[in-house]
Amino acid sequence: MEIIDFVETQFLNWAMLISRLTGMFLITPLLSAAFVPTTVRAFLVLALSYMSLPQVNPIPLDTPVITIVLSLLNNFLIGFAIGLLAYFIFGAFSIAGELLGIESGFGLATAMDPTMEETPIVGQLIFLLSIFVFISLNGHMVVYQGVVDSIKTFPLYLDKLDFSLVKFIETKFIEMFFIALKIGLPVIGYMFIINVLLGILSRLVPQMNVFMVGIPLKSLLVFVIFLGMVPIWAETSAKLTVLLEKVIQQFLSG
Repeated sequence: MEIIDFVETQFLNWAMLISRLTGMFLITPLLSAAFVPTTVRAFLVLALSYMSLPQVNPIPLDTPVITIVLSLLNNFLIGFAIGLLAYFIFGAFSIAGELLGIESGFGLATAMDPTMEETPIVGQLIFLLSIFVFISLNGHMVVYQGVVDSIKTFPLYLDKLDFSLVKFIETKFIEMFFIALKIGLPVIGYMFIINVLLGILSRLVPQMNVFMVGIPLKSLLVFVIFLGMVPIWAETSAKLTVLLEKVIQQFLSG
């Protein structure tokens, strides 16, 4: 009898929540990582969606099929958008790492990233640092709480697609590149100065092979600068993770 009651009153709610959380899990850093088994992610989606059922009102089982389909798609897009806000933080660090790899010469060597694809070594280190800070500050729970809070702003039952938040996502996407430049600019500036000095040195000492000297020298200096920048990057990652909650609330408030 309880199963029949659940199907009649909560099954559609559960399906909508599964759709919203699936969208979040597909893009949120760490939760979307390839090294997390699909069965684990599926179990988490089912469990978290079931735990969130008390937050919603029942949807009638006789709801039109077209409305159910549109609602499922809407919920997926909303969850994906919230997870995307978290991904922008790590996208900024990844872009900054790629810029540093190009400038330092480390871009020639790539490391296999089990979470995504081949990325420069410097980008990999910065990305892992930001992931560590994100987890330590419960950033993944902030994203999940954002999905739960989104139920109040965006009901599970929607009979048309909502494109009103595309502009907000577009703005945050542009901000990601500015953040990436701010993260990588100090080291890029140092590399520019080093390149200028090496150019002057090649003029003063034409017999010296600047190319052979420059690559190991730049790699060594980048390593030293990188160690000095780690605390600053960690602090930046912490501030962005804390800011994430405010950004999600802005997103939910429209």
